[in-house]
Amino acid sequence: MSDTSQGPGWWQASDGKWYPPEQAPGYQAPAAPTGPAPATGTGVSIGDAFNYGWAKFQANVGPILIVCAIGLAAVVVIFLIWFFGILGLASASTSCHTDAAGFTSCHSSGGGFLATLLVGALLSLLIFFIMMMWQMALIRGSLMIVNGEGLEVNRMFATDNLGSYAIAAILVAVATSIGFFFCYIPGLIIFFFAQWFGWFIIAKQMSPVDGIKASFSFVNKNLATLVMFYIASVIAITIGYILCFVGLLIALPVVVIAQGYMFRSLNGEPVAA
Repeated sequence: MSDTSQGPGWWQASDGKWYPPEQAPGYQAPAAPTGPAPATGTGVSIGDAFNYGWAKFQANVGPILIVCAIGLAAVVVIFLIWFFGILGLASASTSCHTDAAGFTSCHSSGGGFLATLLVGALLSLLIFFIMMMWQMALIRGSLMIVNGEGLEVNRMFATDNLGSYAIAAILVAVATSIGFFFCYIPGLIIFFFAQWFGWFIIAKQMSPVDGIKASFSFVNKNLATLVMFYIASVIAITIGYILCFVGLLIALPVVVIAQGYMFRSLNGEPVAA
């Protein structure tokens, strides 16, 4: 039984003595509420993310460098084909004539000009496709690492979710371009809020539109943390560029693995040690 003569909530035990509730014989504390804690992202350290990225890069340096080398080599080859192909078509379609006074005039034939535009467009599309496959490979690799799986190059270049990723990438590119048209700043905002769409499409199997929406919501909930993380990532990648692109083969994978750490942690999900 309880009584207030010894203080609010005091209890008289079977031995006749009065106790505060937490000291009474046989007292049991109320059970703590069960269920997962809300994913607020509080306490997620940017420094821990980059330390994790660096450690996992060293542990998986072989397959990571293979994937990076494949992507860089493909882009360089396509760029060289684009540059010399366009230059050759432009030269072939241009004719020049020098008159009696020594003046030289040049003009391009219509068919050659159209061919140059067509080849340029096709090669640009090919570069976009290669870059997209490379980005997906890096995201898949980062997710394998934070899930505690071994890196497999063939799995990183899997074509799952390729269509959804491509549609989302086009939508984001168009929206960003329109934003750039309106004094540039809106384009930067769209890009920043939409930059995680690929992670949601690949990790959560979302549709293009849902992936973009999830990215906006994710950034909005963790805005301050992701702004600082983005700045740190830009600094790291810039240093990689400065080091004659060699440093980029280190900086880019470290940043992408750190992104995987942030993605899982800010969503309240575990990260493999």
